[in-house]
Amino acid sequence: MKELIQQVLALKGGDWTSVLTGKLGFSAEQASSFLPTSLKQIFRVVEKGKVDVGSMLTGSGAKDILENVNLDKIAEKSGLAPGKAREGLEQLVPDMLSAVKDKAGDADGLAAMLGGDAKNVLDQAGGIAGKLFGK
Repeated sequence: MKELIQQVLALKGGDWTSVLTGKLGFSAEQASSFLPTSLKQIFRVVEKGKVDVGSMLTGSGAKDILENVNLDKIAEKSGLAPGKAREGLEQLVPDMLSAVKDKAGDADGLAAMLGGDAKNVLDQAGGIAGKLFGK
């Protein structure tokens, strides 16, 4: 998971920081903490099976992610009020999902990058992912 977070942040972190600081009024420090913490929480939601893998990889799972991430934890680690953390997620989750799909490719790629329990969850969702990716 750590490697995937680093890869996604290397690809899109600068753009997302600009959105957070320029559009939403985050400080640079808040943005630099918010981004990896948010991605980690998103991946934890996937690992726990709370978000359909297919919808995550197609980008349509933003609502499910927003309903299942631990906003209080993201806010606390980022020095933000929970409402501000939610605002940041609402702004970035669709693009975050797109970036993860670009890096992972498909459900098997996501499982390999997340490792551990994610593989079992994704294996259980294999029927859905198989239909989605034509496997």
